[in-house]
Formats: sequence, C-alpha cells, structure tokens
Amino acid sequence: MNNIFKIILFVLIVIAFFIFWFVILKIALQKQAKVECYAWQNQAKIYPLFYLTKSQKDQCDSLGIEINAPVK
Repeated sequence: MNNIFKIILFVLIVIAFFIFWFVILKIALQKQAKVECYAWQNQAKIYPLFYLTKSQKDQCDSLGIEINAPVK
C-alpha cells in the first residue's frame, strides 16, 4: 500500500509540473504577442504605407489591440 501511495504522489507531482510549465509558456507567448502588436501599432503610426497581414490582424484583434492599418 505504501508503494502505491508513492507512485500516485509521484504521478501527481509530474502532472502538476507539466501543468505549471504549460501555464507559464502560455503567459509568455501571450506577452510576446502583445509586444508584437504594440510594435505594429507604432509602425502604423510612423509609416504611411504600413499594412497588416490577416494573421497579424487576427492576433491583435484577439488581444483587443486596435491598429489603424489596412489588411492585405
């Protein structure tokens, strides 16, 4: 019975470890996407011929960041 408890505890710790790193990775990727959107937002203000691709527009829309540039 003692060995079964140790195995279950080990499995739970491994699962918690993977969930923790998945959440950290998700947060980091979302922050990177925001940085990209804000950079594109600034470029749209500076360069009059600046445009977004559909995927860039979708990325920034999903984060609630508005960019005044045409989509091509």
